[in-house]
Amino acid sequence: MNRLQKARKSLDSAESSIRTLVADAANAGDYDEAVNLTNLAKTLANLAKSVTPNGGEEAAQLSPPETKKRATHEQEGSAKPRSTKKSKRRSYPRFIQSNGDLVKVGWSKSASKEYQHKAPREVLSAVSNALKVQRMDDGVLRPPQEFLPLSNVSGEQIPDYQSYLCIAWLREIGIVERHGRHGYSVPDPSNIEDRIANAWEQLSNV
Repeated sequence: MNRLQKARKSLDSAESSIRTLVADAANAGDYDEAVNLTNLAKTLANLAKSVTPNGGEEAAQLSPPETKKRATHEQEGSAKPRSTKKSKRRSYPRFIQSNGDLVKVGWSKSASKEYQHKAPREVLSAVSNALKVQRMDDGVLRPPQEFLPLSNVSGEQIPDYQSYLCIAWLREIGIVERHGRHGYSVPDPSNIEDRIANAWEQLSNV
């Protein structure tokens, strides 16, 4: 096994481990974290596919060390006061709508910049229907990994990260609430569609 093959094997193993973490995050009710982990697993999977045994991997060109150091120094020199950064991070996550999509705007600590995740409006409808079905008599919501993935009206499978994004927004508007330390509940299942429609109209449209 050459070095590239070993690298491919390591990437595959890392992706598999992160898929396990996605399930753990969902079980704990950490939907935002599940979304981030899902995207990380997807990135690793795509990177692994780009590595070929003959050395023809499609790797991005790396900048010389001197260039990296210069860029780092420039970033440090132009960095804003710590208090400003903290203030920015406290304003995340934000939810907006764009071209019929629900958009979560978050802040990446590692990259020090915004990131966005999107889910079509129809996914929100599928999730709201699932909440009513998967809500138990005491209001507790069954763990999402027990009823995901969902399907859209065409019967196509909805990516789990889109469902988690919608659940995160439903928690933001109070339809889904934290239940205990590791789960969530849906206290009032009545008029969910109307409440979602009203909250949707209040979202900033960009």
